[in-house]
Amino acid sequence: MKREILKSLVPGDKPYVFIDYDRTPVDLARRIAREQFAWPGGYELCAVMDDGGLVCSACVRANYRNIIHDTKHGWNTGWRVEGITSEAELENCSCDHCDKPLGYQSNDEEV
Repeated sequence: MKREILKSLVPGDKPYVFIDYDRTPVDLARRIAREQFAWPGGYELCAVMDDGGLVCSACVRANYRNIIHDTKHGWNTGWRVEGITSEAELENCSCDHCDKPLGYQSNDEEV
């Protein structure tokens, strides 16, 4: 059974965060490390961490040991996975680890 919840990642933005309650957060981290893109759609998957930050799939793979360890033990270090989302649901966000742009990047500049 899958449920959708709204979780504010950036003030003003309300992307959907998919949490699969039949799977543990460790399973979610493993999925992002294995599967870089969502199907269908081809949007990149991102991890939503316990502090509300976003981490791209490349950074999940690079920091896999820290993420799995902290997620298994439930530590609140910023590496614990709470859910997953895709770039399709994001606007003007970036990976908190490598600053890679995620989602739609608008060029609205105030005059």
